[in-house]
Amino acid sequence: MLYTAIIMTNLISISDARQQLPNLVAKVNKYLDRVIITVKGQPKATLISAEELESLEETA
Repeated sequence: MLYTAIIMTNLISISDARQQLPNLVAKVNKYLDRVIITVKGQPKATLISAEELESLEETA
């Protein structure tokens, strides 16, 4: 049986990310979501789980 993960991507402003950082970290860790952090509406950084980062580095 083949399982695939559905990775959700959410946009959030940097000011909202500051206020919600503990919750965002828990969310990306638990659900393997990605959070794109924006500054003045432009994507500037992405928050991902350590597990996902490790996986990306292994395949690079």
